[in-house]
Amino acid sequence: MKIVIFDLFGTIITEGNVISNGLLPVVLSNVPDKELNLAAVKKNYNTYVLGKVSTARFIHDLSVKDKKLAKKIKSEFFNMFELDKDFVPVYNYLKRKYRMALLSNTSSDLWVFLAKKYNLPKKFYKTFTSAKLKTIKPKYKIYRMVNRALGKNNELYFVDDRLENLKSAKHFGWKTIWMKRLSQDERFKPDYTITSLRQLKR
Repeated sequence: MKIVIFDLFGTIITEGNVISNGLLPVVLSNVPDKELNLAAVKKNYNTYVLGKVSTARFIHDLSVKDKKLAKKIKSEFFNMFELDKDFVPVYNYLKRKYRMALLSNTSSDLWVFLAKKYNLPKKFYKTFTSAKLKTIKPKYKIYRMVNRALGKNNELYFVDDRLENLKSAKHFGWKTIWMKRLSQDERFKPDYTITSLRQLKR
């Protein structure tokens, strides 16, 4: 069976820098005098996407103690993410020959929100999130878990905007497709490079 596995952020959702272009601007626009350490926020974010803390707790741990303000920040953060306009037509084209799955580093409640907003569950044969699997890309463990869940004798194509994630996927024999939205320092060379989801129709 041929399966195309899509990443979420930076691939079918246009924004891939969830912290620097997403969460931080939202927090700082609501609390302009706050000083946030990017490294510390990233560390907390990894705990968040592993499902160890809720969104409310994650925002609270950024020293946003006011519950009403935290709720406003959560709403603005969740609603900033937009589905790539090419995803649905590309999905409709690919589904004739491939099954499709999703593999994402994301929290449970953010995934549930986006899945409902964009009607995503019906589009994927299987969905795999870091919060559910308790491990994150690019660690090998998450790819092993996906392989076991999908079974043997599959031809897997993985579309991701992060070269480090694709490098790990290649270790397991997956065909790698880089959704190049930004240049990266990683030297890994993927099997294919695209700059638009439309190119998956080729």
